[in-house]
Amino acid sequence: MLTLERIWLGYCAAMIAVALIADGGDTRGHQPWLFIALHLGIAGMQGVIVLLACRWPPLRMRLLRGCFACIACPITFSSLAWLLPAVHPEPFEWFFLGLELRWFGEDLSQRGLLSLSPLSLLLLQCLYAAFYVLPVAAALIVARRGSVAAFDRSLTIVVGCFLISYLGYLLVPTLGPNQVYKLPPEAYGRGFPALLHQAIENSEANPWDCFPSGHTMLALVSTILVYRWARAFTLLMIVVTVPLIAATILLRYHWTADVLAGSLAALPAVWIIDYLLLCDGAPAA
Repeated sequence: MLTLERIWLGYCAAMIAVALIADGGDTRGHQPWLFIALHLGIAGMQGVIVLLACRWPPLRMRLLRGCFACIACPITFSSLAWLLPAVHPEPFEWFFLGLELRWFGEDLSQRGLLSLSPLSLLLLQCLYAAFYVLPVAAALIVARRGSVAAFDRSLTIVVGCFLISYLGYLLVPTLGPNQVYKLPPEAYGRGFPALLHQAIENSEANPWDCFPSGHTMLALVSTILVYRWARAFTLLMIVVTVPLIAATILLRYHWTADVLAGSLAALPAVWIIDYLLLCDGAPAA
C-alpha cells in the first residue's frame, strides 16, 4: 500500500468519524449517511487499487491513481455540503469580515472588484474558474521533465494537500464575501465574465470553502512542485499563480485572512506529505 492510499484511508476514516459524532441540530442540508456512504466508497476504492497494484503494470496504476484523484477530489469537496455547517453552525464569516474592517477599515474585496477593467475581470474570472487545471498541469509537467518517482511524489503531495485544505473547511466552515452580501450583477461586468461568475457560484455545492483558501494553497503547492522537479517552468507557474491568488480576493470569493492562511499552510502541508513518504520508504526523486 502506497502513501497515497494511506492518506485517502486516513482522511475517509476521520470524516466518517466526524459524521457519526456530529449531531447536526436539524441543520438544513445535513445528510450524514450519504456523506458516510460516499467516503466508504472512496475507502473501498483504495482497497481495489491496492489489489490491482499486484496485477497491473506500474504505468497503468499511475494512470488509475491519477484519474481517480481528478474525480474523487472535487467530489469529496462537494460532499462537505452534506456535513457543513452542521459540525460548526457558528457564522465564522462575520469574524472574518470583522478582521477586514479592523485591518483595512473596509471590505477590501469590494473596492478591488469595482476597480477592475473589463479585460482584467475576464482574465481573473478565467484563471479562477480553471483552478483545478493548475495542480494537474504541475503534475504533468513534473512527469514530463522529472522522473517517475517525482511524478508519484507530486501526485501524493497534490492529493494530500487538497485533503488537508478540506480539513480546514471542516474546522472553520466559512462563507465568502460574495455569499455574505452580494453586489449587483453588473459589478462582475457584462457578457462572458458575468456568466462565468454566475456559473461558478451555481456549480459550488459546498459554499463553506473559504478557510483556508484552497486556490491559494494549491496554486503555491503546484509552484513548489514545479520548482523542485521542472525548474525551467517555475516562472510560468508564478505568472499564473500570482494573478490567480489575487483573483480570490478581487472577485470576492475569499477573505484576506483565507488567502493568508492558504499561503502559510502550503509549505508545511508539503513537508507533512514529504515526511509521510519518508516514513513509508517511498523512492527518492
